[in-house]
Amino acid sequence: MRACRTYYCSTKCQSAHKKIHDGVCINMNIRKELLRSGELLKTIFFQLRKATYDIKVRAVGKNEQGTILVFEDEYAANYGDGPLYPFPRAFADGSNEERALLAYLSCSDIFIFLDELSKSLLGGITTVMQEADFGFDQDRFLVRRISPYGRAEDHSRYMHSALAIEAKDGEAYIVDVSGAQYGQHQTVVPFGQYMSDFATKIIKITSHGHMALKARAVHEGYRDRPVDISAWMSGTAGNFDYRPLQMQYKVKERILAAVKEWEMLNNLTLHDLLGCDQERFEACKSSLLAKTDDDVRSFLAKWEEDGCKLEPRVRKEDEEAPSWVQDLRMDEDDENIPQMSELEEQSRASQRYSDDKKAECSALLASRFGQQYANFFKGL
Repeated sequence: MRACRTYYCSTKCQSAHKKIHDGVCINMNIRKELLRSGELLKTIFFQLRKATYDIKVRAVGKNEQGTILVFEDEYAANYGDGPLYPFPRAFADGSNEERALLAYLSCSDIFIFLDELSKSLLGGITTVMQEADFGFDQDRFLVRRISPYGRAEDHSRYMHSALAIEAKDGEAYIVDVSGAQYGQHQTVVPFGQYMSDFATKIIKITSHGHMALKARAVHEGYRDRPVDISAWMSGTAGNFDYRPLQMQYKVKERILAAVKEWEMLNNLTLHDLLGCDQERFEACKSSLLAKTDDDVRSFLAKWEEDGCKLEPRVRKEDEEAPSWVQDLRMDEDDENIPQMSELEEQSRASQRYSDDKKAECSALLASRFGQQYANFFKGL
């Protein structure tokens, strides 16, 4: 999908064709701006991911099928290291493999950390913007994480998230900045093509901004993060590390500030940038991305120089929660998410008893929280 330029032999010919051409021209410009928006969102997404990489990698390799295996190192007790770790140098080469590693299990970041940029870039050319969760063929995963205890990430329960939009050209599109982890590298895809070539079903659609509010509630201490099952199985959960989320918010704020500064320096909004001619767009895009990248690097360097300090997360009491948090607590999507204490209770029971008892514990877990946990204790 690309926009094109129409040339006329004379102004008379152009005027004669005006009624026919105008609608086509407007739609082509909308699609051009969509592609440019997706390009900017994806690049900034990868900047944020690389700056806040939170997996402690011991080694990276490939299996016979070409899947990238990320062997996770053991984390120090009591938050003795991290929360950020260096991205594997062997893959820091701008390749699709680098993008797959950076995008791995980070599809919701476009909702949480790029929500405001998404509105700035897409707001003027869309009529509807929503958060969509898709089912997909699990064999498409190009990356697999192996815990410090040798347990491979279980991908069977995962879905993929992307922006679903209706543009002012009357068409529906998916904006997918993190599809590289599945070999899906096209950022802006017509909805029908996305469903035909990649997704197997639509699981859920919510209003844009919903996930950002949920993450904000966790970040500000009004609610705890639902348990990460894979981390819990590896032995690293139980005390969820909120520090990476803190850093991601700090980097997000730095990126937004850099964008505002760039707009003021260049007397150009993001919306206006999308409509520039190609030469100016490329020049402005390069300077904008250099600005966000440089500012994030400077921020992280200063943070490290100051001793990597972070304020401890304070869990706030329910009565302190503002109305928007109370509304989130009524969200039916969270009703069946198991909390850590309940999982730990079932785990202790499974460790005390026979395989039959473990199966019984798994069945109980599945009955309460869904069939995705039916084999939770298998192999423990």
